Amino acid sequence: MKDFIKEREKEFKEMKKFCHFHLSGKNKYWQAYQFRDIKNHIEKNGFERYKANDIEEVFFTNNMHFGAKIVMRLKTGGETCKAFNSVADMLSFIDGYNNAIFYSNNFFK
Repeated sequence: MKDFIKEREKEFKEMKKFCHFHLSGKNKYWQAYQFRDIKNHIEKNGFERYKANDIEEVFFTNNMHFGAKIVMRLKTGGETCKAFNSVADMLSFIDGYNNAIFYSNNFFK
């Protein structure tokens, strides 16, 4: 059991590297997996009008003045983002986005 917990904690720390704010509480592992899933999808498939080969890096931030954001650093040197009023709003969007991807990949082929 201890090995399982150590493995999950190691995965969590790895996933948190691209999340630039504090995750805590009983849902921190679920949140980290949600961030990882959307990050991997964006890097593989692109997001909005940007293709995957346009995107250099994807990360998540939260600022008390500007709110929560999904930030995509572009290979051309600029950045683009999808902004939210709060982390809860961003998590709701990410959860819905990930569920839509899951269902479209597994049930609508």
